[in-house]
Amino acid sequence: EVSLTKTMLQEADVLFTTNSLQGIRPVLSLDELVFAVAHPLLTQLSSSLTLETKAIKMRYLDNTQQQND
Repeated sequence: EVSLTKTMLQEADVLFTTNSLQGIRPVLSLDELVFAVAHPLLTQLSSSLTLETKAIKMRYLDNTQQQND
């Protein structure tokens, strides 16, 4: 987590928010600044998060199954 300056935002190609419920969400605009929503970094981060989420679910299901056996 970092505090962003206006200059940092003006120089950014892409901006996103993230949380545990909604994952990675691109930001289209902030005040007068417009950001790319179809950016390779967003695609890569979303894919990585999806893979990790699936792996966590599989581990949970495996652990649940082992406890029920």
